Amino acid sequence: MNLLYRAILDDSADDVKHAIDAGAKPNDKEFYRSGEKLRPLGWAILFAKSKAAEALLEYGARTESLGKHKKLNADLFKPIEYALSMGDIKTSLALLKHTKDK
Repeated sequence: MNLLYRAILDDSADDVKHAIDAGAKPNDKEFYRSGEKLRPLGWAILFAKSKAAEALLEYGARTESLGKHKKLNADLFKPIEYALSMGDIKTSLALLKHTKDK
């Protein structure tokens, strides 16, 4: 899993694909942020890593919710809402394209 998060931080689509091929799960909720347990796509959006986000989407990253708030047990933002709120236009466009293709 650490390989996947390193690939996300490096914004490397190839490394994201290699990490997933090696067994990392694109929808696991691993890391906490202020009581939130985010999926890898959430971290890619948080750090504006559009290439990594696109690779995650190609490998089946969920687009309906980024995860759950630990204390409130409530869904977090939808990825498109989160990307737009972070001003990440490239990832927002990738998310729109991905949801349009479905």
